[in-house]
Amino acid sequence: MKKTNSHQWIFTARFRKNAYSWKASKLACKRIKEAVSEIKKATRKDPVLGAEGSIKFMEKLWPALQHVDLDKNPKFALGVAIASLHWLAEGWGYEITGSDVYAAYDYAKKAAEHLGITDQVKADIVKIVSADKSPGMFVKDILGPDLDL
Repeated sequence: MKKTNSHQWIFTARFRKNAYSWKASKLACKRIKEAVSEIKKATRKDPVLGAEGSIKFMEKLWPALQHVDLDKNPKFALGVAIASLHWLAEGWGYEITGSDVYAAYDYAKKAAEHLGITDQVKADIVKIVSADKSPGMFVKDILGPDLDL
């Protein structure tokens, strides 16, 4: 099989390790929307290319946002954690481990506690995990016992 030329993703240059802090949450949200739009556009032309872009996005996202301060911007932190769980449960990601799933889950729980909405967030997470499409229902296997699923 002949390999095609690799696609040059624009968003990869905008997600570097430690690129965003709690002060830059508006810019980070904008960059995430741009990346998702770019991936959607590529997916319309070539679904495999879109899948590769999604994997690249997940690889870039966490290191870029790891210094988002939970205490200073819990809404943004909660959004990142829920988005991570959503995409993991959709089956996106590469070499995902149980600790990756637990990290996103714990981050969501802590942010929910800061915001005083633990029951609502737990219900949202249960909904996400119940619809798990990851290979072997990996996310459900990891979080199911904690969520009584």
